[in-house]
Amino acid sequence: MNNTTDTINIPTDEEFYNHHEECFNELPKDILIKSCKFLNDDYLSDENIEQLKEIYNKCPSSTKSLWFIEYHNYEGMYIRNFLREKGLLDNQLPSGNLDDYYTQCLECAIGVRKCENNM
Repeated sequence: MNNTTDTINIPTDEEFYNHHEECFNELPKDILIKSCKFLNDDYLSDENIEQLKEIYNKCPSSTKSLWFIEYHNYEGMYIRNFLREKGLLDNQLPSGNLDDYYTQCLECAIGVRKCENNM
């Protein structure tokens, strides 16, 4: 039997928001541009975009960075794998993990995040 006292640290909403924004700000512009193009051209339909906007808009502003969290394991996996198939690989990203960036790319692709600063 393993008697470790490992703990799991769950970030607060504020910590998650800060991480979400830090990752967006460090996201390479070329990857953001490519991911938005791939999502808009080859993945998202107009109906999908409207559905995602509705989900985003229903989320309270105090937890807006968590709007897609319940979709991370299924829909998020499909999005991440789609972007990987298009050549946007984890090792091209500052953290080495697409999980840290795909939601922000999705936000730009559906038009709920202003991306001028990064594009």
